[in-house]
Amino acid sequence: MNRQDQYPPPPPENGRQTGRSGRWSGGWAARGQGSHTFDEGQRYGGERPPYGQTPPNDYGRPEDRFSRNPGDYGENGRWNTPGPNDMPPPKSHLRQTVKRTVKLVLPALLILFLVEYIFSYGIAYIITAYASRVYWSGASFPADTYYGIPYGLYDLLVSYLPVVVGEIAAILYLRSRTGLRLSNFFTKPQVVSRYPDPSGGMGYTGVSREMEPHPLLSGPKLVGWVVFASLAGIGMSMVGQILATLELNFFYEIGFPYYSPDFSTSGYTLLDTTLCNLYVCVVGPVIEELIFRGYMLRTLRRHGTAFAVIVTSVMFMLFHMNLVQLFTPLLTGMFLGLLAVRTGSLIPSICCHILNNTLSTVVSYLPLESDFAVGLVSLGQMGLFIVIFALFWALWGRQFTPLMRDRDPELKLSQKLGAAFSCWPSVVYILLYIGMILLSTLMTWYNNLYY
Repeated sequence: MNRQDQYPPPPPENGRQTGRSGRWSGGWAARGQGSHTFDEGQRYGGERPPYGQTPPNDYGRPEDRFSRNPGDYGENGRWNTPGPNDMPPPKSHLRQTVKRTVKLVLPALLILFLVEYIFSYGIAYIITAYASRVYWSGASFPADTYYGIPYGLYDLLVSYLPVVVGEIAAILYLRSRTGLRLSNFFTKPQVVSRYPDPSGGMGYTGVSREMEPHPLLSGPKLVGWVVFASLAGIGMSMVGQILATLELNFFYEIGFPYYSPDFSTSGYTLLDTTLCNLYVCVVGPVIEELIFRGYMLRTLRRHGTAFAVIVTSVMFMLFHMNLVQLFTPLLTGMFLGLLAVRTGSLIPSICCHILNNTLSTVVSYLPLESDFAVGLVSLGQMGLFIVIFALFWALWGRQFTPLMRDRDPELKLSQKLGAAFSCWPSVVYILLYIGMILLSTLMTWYNNLYY
């Protein structure tokens, strides 16, 4: 069976042509609802309004709208046309459709985990075998190396390279399963201006459900908006860091041996330091945004924006596999998800992610000698960026808050989330997260006890 037989293209917008699978449908067009609405969870129908008359993040194209009703398909896969008085599908069918969607994309994280750790342990085994051989040969090596291998190169081979290989494997899997290409995510961001212009195009600002004469930003204004949004995203990250500080203080008070990842490059060569920082500041953010806010978010959005943002943010939190990075990835992931949806592009979220990681890396290299200086710098940057986030939300929050209102008439948000986190890929990944937390905690406790 070729891929087109397994995942056929969706039917046209009129909803009357053959659609072979409940996972890939043409939306709610067949129900005869002819009006276009901007409310999340409502049914789409009729012709899509002309360009510039829809929310820039609507994903309202036929290929991006999916039916969650298995009853819309007959036994032979032919699209049925329900009448206006037909009863809605059973909720059990809708939950199963949600699970099928999650099973479509979430195995990518399991593939990433397996490829990463198999690759990492394979390289570590080869290096250990080499070290054992040279140890018995009686050769001498510099003290700042691991049997002749610089520590920076060792970390690159064992820690960073396996992550990149695993992430590339996850992207290849997602691309083959969803059919989405990289060009789908790197379009021009579409941001509706806050100020009306009767001579400009129509836009949706979130203030009301009606179209208003607000043009799209372009040129320097669009670049400025992306920079402003990126700085606001750092403010959301600072809120997560405050919560993380409270969490770590609690762990310290009860004596819990939590594991904290170490991204320092002390003792590395200049080349190793450059390569490590290149991954942390550029390569990692780009690949992670493609996986979470690209393929996963775009696919899960067929069940509503709020559902997709919450699921991808939780999985982004679990992806870090430690208790220190708990609140920051969760809150930042939610903001980046809303940013990607509202602009219809990954460019703003990638810029925000890169800027956030770069700022953390630069601050870690500041020559701060005392704890007072460290606390003063941390407090200053937290206050500055939280103020920037508050200002951004006061000016543009009206365009973001409607995205988190789930108005699905058939299935509540809590029911969709329950279906998503109870399917087998979610359960397995959560168990892997718990296992890694227990393992890292035991290793930290052992090191604190004997070293």
